[in-house]
Amino acid sequence: MKAVEFYTFMLPPSPWSKKPYPSRWKMSIEEAAKRYPAATPILASKEVHMCPETPEDFAAKQMTANPRPLPKKLG
Repeated sequence: MKAVEFYTFMLPPSPWSKKPYPSRWKMSIEEAAKRYPAATPILASKEVHMCPETPEDFAAKQMTANPRPLPKKLG
């Protein structure tokens, strides 16, 4: 599995906001560079997510997921 770091970013001023403001969602550095080239990460907001890369990783992730318990039969 691949570890991907996500951050909240300070976005540049927009026509509606005259000051830089934090993003509403977390993005990887690569995603933020594509969407907002002038954005800077807030390092204290770092989250690391483990993302599956291979079919084996996907299968292992599905096996470890908690399925919903079956409802009990009445009567």
